[in-house]
Amino acid sequence: MILTALNARTTGILCIAAVGLFLSSPVGAASYKCKDKSGNWTEAACTGALTPPEELRLVEEQKQLAVELGPKPEPSAWDGSYRAVNTYLEKHAKDPDSVKIDGCTAATATAKGWIVRCEYRAKNSFGAVVRGNTYFAIKQNAVVATEEVK
Repeated sequence: MILTALNARTTGILCIAAVGLFLSSPVGAASYKCKDKSGNWTEAACTGALTPPEELRLVEEQKQLAVELGPKPEPSAWDGSYRAVNTYLEKHAKDPDSVKIDGCTAATATAKGWIVRCEYRAKNSFGAVVRGNTYFAIKQNAVVATEEVK
């Protein structure tokens, strides 16, 4: 019971101190403070932390990338494949009905597009089932480049 009251009082003091710091800062001045390992609020503890201008720059870069590459492809809940990859494989396979995707990695944004690696099986010209392991670059929900994994 005493511990709970002490924690409540300490939390209240921290909140009041934080509000006091916020209100005492001049308008337009930025003061960034982070909590260090011992629980003290210092600017030195912020090393490695993103400051608001850096966060804004990252958000702008992500927006630019989304416009350039299109929306991030979402994997199917059924087999983890991507619609763009399915469309591409069915269009380029010898026997489109035989294409079975075993699994795909998560999409990663690069300058070439959203990159995913998929493992799949399909029939070749002789009717034998062969396995494929390929990187696919996706832009605007369409495969724009492929590269076999060696």
